[in-house]
Amino acid sequence: MEKKNTILLTIVAIATLLVTVIGATFAYFASNVNTDAKVGVNVNTSNKQASFIATSNGSLDINVESYMMQQADAGDGSTTTSNNENIAKNLTTSATLNVSLTGTDDEKNTTCTYDLIYTWTGSDTNFSNPGSSNNGIYPSKYYVRTNNSNSTGFKELTIEVDATGAYVGDNSDERGFSAVILKEKNIDELAPQTTNNQDNKILVLKAGETITSQSTTQASHVDYQITVRFYNLGSQQDNLMNKKFSGTVSVANVKC
Repeated sequence: MEKKNTILLTIVAIATLLVTVIGATFAYFASNVNTDAKVGVNVNTSNKQASFIATSNGSLDINVESYMMQQADAGDGSTTTSNNENIAKNLTTSATLNVSLTGTDDEKNTTCTYDLIYTWTGSDTNFSNPGSSNNGIYPSKYYVRTNNSNSTGFKELTIEVDATGAYVGDNSDERGFSAVILKEKNIDELAPQTTNNQDNKILVLKAGETITSQSTTQASHVDYQITVRFYNLGSQQDNLMNKKFSGTVSVANVKC
């Protein structure tokens, strides 16, 4: 009988010890759990997603045919500039690029930034290899100016960009505007895009353009007019005759 009591007491002692250890362990973990911890959460809801759209009406193509460069034809219906250079007959082309934005909330600014770029698409036959900038001139295999003039007023193959449009402001009020985005300049004065660019193929017309909207139903818009001109110079331009200069204008690096 005494032996049975000893076994029973031993079992009770072991059970008591287990309860004590488990309780102590639970108490340890409980003391290290912060049940009152708080995390700040800010949730901004919008009744509509922003919609940024850019569309173009096509490419900018100029074919420099030899007969167009003759002095007799150059003055026929062409425009004479102050330095007696002529825009060769029929060698002006233009295109449009339209950018629009609807906002995420009414009466709150939604703004997108983007770069306006020109991309060469024409043949590179018989043109030189690209080189580094020389006083702001960027030789490429798509176009090399006739002479080595570094003048910023030099005109042979030029591009310019004008813009009109309207921003939608408070209470969907349209605010019209017009601006000169890029004054006419020779195309080899445009800096190439620094990333994802091969052989100076992509040129930056204007970096950091912005568009803002405060309406979820009425789009702000910017309408770009891009004009390319080829000038007939007094000097020989044989290396550019019978060539096609072709490119497109688009947007890149869009951030909203």
